Amino acid sequence: MTPHPSPAHEAAGDEKLLVHNWRVARLTGLGIPGPLAELNADHLDGHQVARLVQLACPRGYCSRRASAASTRSSSSARESC
Repeated sequence: MTPHPSPAHEAAGDEKLLVHNWRVARLTGLGIPGPLAELNADHLDGHQVARLVQLACPRGYCSRRASAASTRSSSSARESC
């Protein structure tokens, strides 16, 4: 028999979905293509992507750069494009 999720568990899942959708909207608003934003929304640092976009990095480069920066220390993530 499969247990049913508790209301608290369902609410937590709903919240995660809301946050994910907000991140996707933020990334697409910065010019990241929808499918790429959808796949990476939970892994990219949106603030870093926004900063790279402000520095006029090419769009595809920004997402690759932000993804790489999120795996390094914060000091090396501050490098310019």
